[in-house]
Amino acid sequence: DVARVRRWVKSRNDGLSARARGQIVYELDVSNRHVTVLECRPPWRADFGPEWTRFPIVRFHYTQVRREWATFCRDRNLKFRRYTPMPPSGQIETLLAAVEADHSGVFWG
Repeated sequence: DVARVRRWVKSRNDGLSARARGQIVYELDVSNRHVTVLECRPPWRADFGPEWTRFPIVRFHYTQVRREWATFCRDRNLKFRRYTPMPPSGQIETLLAAVEADHSGVFWG
């Protein structure tokens, strides 16, 4: 499943327009229980240093007992909350497709 998310992130990066390349890149943070997709951007002011900003877009949390993934989004306080309109699924592709479509605008604005 993590490899599927990696491929999805790579396809998002490959699909960026020539103008957007170098201005944005998507990355993946992987831990034991979750996978987080991040939007990364270069520093917008030189006095802020050379580090890119990394803003989490979506987190997929795996529950081994149920063998399913749940989707989490960021709230206005920048805390992850379970995204209840999207039910957990044993198929990560189902969740990736829903995040890609983002009918609510909660992930991509």
